[in-house]
Amino acid sequence: MTESIEWPPPGLDMLHGRLRVVRARAAIATVLIAPPMIWLLLGMPATDREIRGTIGILITVGLFIFLSAILNAARVLDVARRGRALGYDMRLLLEVALDSARDTPSLIAGTGPFESVRDRTRTRIRALRTLAALLTFTAAVLPLPLLCLAIPLALRGSADALAVALIPTLPIIFCTMTAAITAAYAAILAQWDRGSDAWDPSPVTLEERAAEWQGATSDDATRDPTEPAAPRRRRSSGGLFVVLIGAAAGIVLFVTVSFALTIL
Repeated sequence: MTESIEWPPPGLDMLHGRLRVVRARAAIATVLIAPPMIWLLLGMPATDREIRGTIGILITVGLFIFLSAILNAARVLDVARRGRALGYDMRLLLEVALDSARDTPSLIAGTGPFESVRDRTRTRIRALRTLAALLTFTAAVLPLPLLCLAIPLALRGSADALAVALIPTLPIIFCTMTAAITAAYAAILAQWDRGSDAWDPSPVTLEERAAEWQGATSDDATRDPTEPAAPRRRRSSGGLFVVLIGAAAGIVLFVTVSFALTIL
C-alpha cells in the first residue's frame, strides 16, 4: 500500500480549496443582502433615515463581496482549465477545489486512520465528501441569485412577499440537510469498513478478493491515484453522477414549488 501521496496533485496547488473561499464570500454576501431585502419585501417600516442608511450600506457591501466571489470563481475556472490540460478529470478537479479535510492524503493512500479501509470504500468516502461539500457550496451560492429573480414578482404585486422569501430559504434547508446526511454517512461508512466485514454494508465477495489480489500483484498496484480511473473507478464516478443528478433534481423541485407558491 502507498506510504504517502502528494496532495494536492502536481499542478493543482492554486486550485486546492479555492471553492471554499467562493462559498464563504457568497454566504457572507447572502447574510448581508437577504435579510434587508426580505425586510423591505415584507413591508417592514424603513422610514427612518438611519434604518435606510444601514440597509443601503449592508446591501452595497454585500454586493461587493458577492462580486469578489464571482471573480474568485472565474479564477477557479481558469485554474481548472489548466488542470484539464494536464489530464486530470473533472471529478478530481472538483474534489481538489472543494477539499478542506486534512486527512485526504491518508484517505487516498489508505494510511493512518484509513489503513484498514478497503480501496472501494475509500473511493466511496471521497465521493460522498465531495458531494457534501458541493451541496454546502450550492447552499451558499444559490439563494442570492434566486432572491434577485424573485424580487420582480413581489414588486409587481403578483407574488406574496412571504412566499418570495421562501424561494432562497428552501434550497438552503434542502442542501444543508442533505450535505449533513451525506457527510455523516461517509463517516459511518469508514467506521463500518474497519475490522470485521460483518459491519460492512457491502461484504467482499470471493471474486472481488481475487480481483484485488491480482491487482495488488500487477502494475496497477503502483499506479498514481490521480491517473485516469480503472473500470471500477469509472463505475464509482458513474454512481456519484447519479447522486449529483438526484440532488440537482431535488433543488429544482424545491425552487419550482417555491415559485409556484408565489404565483398561486
